[in-house]
Order: sequence, then structure tokens, then C-alpha cells
Amino acid sequence: MKINLFCEKEKVIVISMLESVFINEIAYKNRLDSLPH
Repeated sequence: MKINLFCEKEKVIVISMLESVFINEIAYKNRLDSLPH
């Protein structure tokens, strides 16, 4: 049971990390697109 809870917590942490990376990538691309070429 303890292991299961740990896995759930790990999953949440990994997902939130991936989400923040994904958001940063999108923001970075948007910033590049908004720059005059």
C-alpha cells in the first residue's frame, strides 16, 4: 500500500514537471515567433 501511494506521488511530480517544461517550450516558441524576423 505504501509503495502504491509513493508511485502515485511520483507520477504527480513527473507530470507536473513535464507540464512546466511543455509550457516553457510553448512560451519560448511564442516569444521567438513574436520577434521581428
